[in-house]
Amino acid sequence: MPGNFVRVRIGAADEHDSLLVPDDALGTDQGGRYLLVLDKNNTVEQRKVTIGPRVGDLRVIESGLKPDDRVVVAGILRAVPGQKVDPQLQTAAATPGSAAGGK
Repeated sequence: MPGNFVRVRIGAADEHDSLLVPDDALGTDQGGRYLLVLDKNNTVEQRKVTIGPRVGDLRVIESGLKPDDRVVVAGILRAVPGQKVDPQLQTAAATPGSAAGGK
């Protein structure tokens, strides 16, 4: 009918392996979205990333992050790029379904 509209959201039909990080770990500046990651010397660096859709409390990272990168997920306000930190490693659940089911 004239004058009416509808919003349609179509999800991707194919599934593929993706890197997921907690949505709270993402930061935003004028250059876009970023994550704080640790290098081999435990020094914080800011990494620009391209994000995808949300999966529960997690966000798909499409580019800018490697599977073996260590992402800062807690104490983000105290982590300053270029600063050396003492990390407390924590492993995430393998799938978002198992992470949500454990709560």
